[in-house]
Amino acid sequence: MKKWSVSQTISILTGVTVAMMIGLIVLRRLFGQFMDKTAWELSVELIAVIAIVTMNKYWLHVPLSYRWQTHGLFWNVCWLGLLLVFINGGVFIGSYFVNTKFVPGIEAVVMSLLVGFYEESFFRGIILGQLVHNFKGRHRIVNAVLVSSVLFGLMHAGHFFDNFGQSGINTTLQIGYAICLGVYFSAVTLRTGSLFWPMVMHATFDLPSFYLEFAEHANILSGSMSGEELMISLVSDAVHYLPVLLIGLWLVRKSQLAEIHHANQAWVN
Repeated sequence: MKKWSVSQTISILTGVTVAMMIGLIVLRRLFGQFMDKTAWELSVELIAVIAIVTMNKYWLHVPLSYRWQTHGLFWNVCWLGLLLVFINGGVFIGSYFVNTKFVPGIEAVVMSLLVGFYEESFFRGIILGQLVHNFKGRHRIVNAVLVSSVLFGLMHAGHFFDNFGQSGINTTLQIGYAICLGVYFSAVTLRTGSLFWPMVMHATFDLPSFYLEFAEHANILSGSMSGEELMISLVSDAVHYLPVLLIGLWLVRKSQLAEIHHANQAWVN
């Protein structure tokens, strides 16, 4: 792992995030010229997976764990994420039976797994690990969680510029709830010492929207909103995602630092 100052760490990782975002925008626009939407989305995510694996292997060398076994009390840490898995999995199954389209279902599963792997490996693995390694002081864990989650939200700002067809207001809302989810996924990673469960939670969270997108050939976040609809969306997101953020922060509270250090010794030392 790289040993940088705090300011260097934030600057370099922010630069890497922006570079990744720009690269994805360019690839989406380029591939969109000669591929259908499903093909270029899957292709770009596959390239993103290869890019982050290569970057970590040959440059950053952040130890990443994908074991399904976990440190600590699994149910106490993961109950909220597993609830999201069951809810979103149920939505996917319900959508499948309504649409009864097999191929888009397979495409959505593959897409969700690719996104879950690359985004969790990048933000909850490489970036969070490097931040924990280089941050100091009694608030190092919380600060690392917050910075990595803000960078995760920033990554979604790429939808302002790519050809996903996502509206600006929906992208803004997505940045907000991505930060909240990022805090919780970071907490699960730190408490379990593994990226496996955040990957499963993330992939399942994305699965219904990808299925509806591939089955209906439309982005469910493409529509504009009236003032009333925007207010309803803001209240709905606050009710749904602020508790997720607060639970994430609770999971990395001071009394849990010893367990977090034990589960992530390669990052902390």
